[in-house]
Amino acid sequence: MQTYCQFVLSIAFFLSACVLHGQNIGITTRIEPAEIQIGEQALVRLKIRTDDIDNTYLIIPPDSAIHRAEALSFRVIDTVHLEGTLKELSAEMVLTSFDSTLIALPTFGVRVGEQEIYSTPLYLKVNLPEVDMEHPEEFFGLKKEWSRSYTLWDIFILLRFWILAIAILGLLVTSFFLYRYYIQRRNIQKKKEPLPAVTIIEHFRKKMEVLKEKELPSKGFIERYYTELNMLLRAFLFDLLQINSMEMTSQLLLKTLQEKPYDTLLKEYELYKFIEHSNLGKFANESIELTECYDDYERVLHFMEALYSQEERRKETEKKRGADQ
Repeated sequence: MQTYCQFVLSIAFFLSACVLHGQNIGITTRIEPAEIQIGEQALVRLKIRTDDIDNTYLIIPPDSAIHRAEALSFRVIDTVHLEGTLKELSAEMVLTSFDSTLIALPTFGVRVGEQEIYSTPLYLKVNLPEVDMEHPEEFFGLKKEWSRSYTLWDIFILLRFWILAIAILGLLVTSFFLYRYYIQRRNIQKKKEPLPAVTIIEHFRKKMEVLKEKELPSKGFIERYYTELNMLLRAFLFDLLQINSMEMTSQLLLKTLQEKPYDTLLKEYELYKFIEHSNLGKFANESIELTECYDDYERVLHFMEALYSQEERRKETEKKRGADQ
């Protein structure tokens, strides 16, 4: 019997706690004023009481549910701490309407977890503006639509900037076609002169000048400088000697040039130093002096010129031998 009583008391305490918890959630609304004229504004004041503000959600009826009224704004204006975790939030919604009738506003609600509570519905009376019928002489009839007859001069004054813009545009288009016709006629009459052939050495001299104008060593780009200089040398050897210099290692490239009759030029212009500095410049920018960078530039340029001259003499000799035979 004692156990049964304890069980009943436990159930009673639990239910009372639930009731008390439910009483800590609530929402009340009122509208001020309850009667307006068309186009005027009414204020809906909301009071929300909750003991779990982080999980509290306000249920606002959508505009489609309000029908003939229109919500202009909504904002929370105040939050008051009551006791413990219980807090009270105050909010305002501004409404207006352009329909003279009695508008029933849907209920606002609040949801905490799975529990939802709704307020009582509100009603807004919208009236037409009062018309003073005692002074009918103050009423004015509808006026006819005002219009003005324009003359040609008026039209010109109104459109003068457009006319001027169209005239200028027409002159520009006409000038463009006349100028293009003149250029085409001059090109037809002008004899086409064949452009002088650019030799390999002239082509690479220009590229070397471009590299020199960049002044990469003085800017601290040693690695980039030696990379571009190395690529210019390899491209020159590929075009002049028809060897696969672009895919060779530095040692293999030197070995290939030594096997051909270019060992004397390699030693004379100290191309070995350039190859050594080129490999070193990829890993240690600070170990190469600026003077050495410019010396390597001169070594590569003079080696290109000497190699090109030697190849040209060799080709001339082969031509003479072929002609003698």
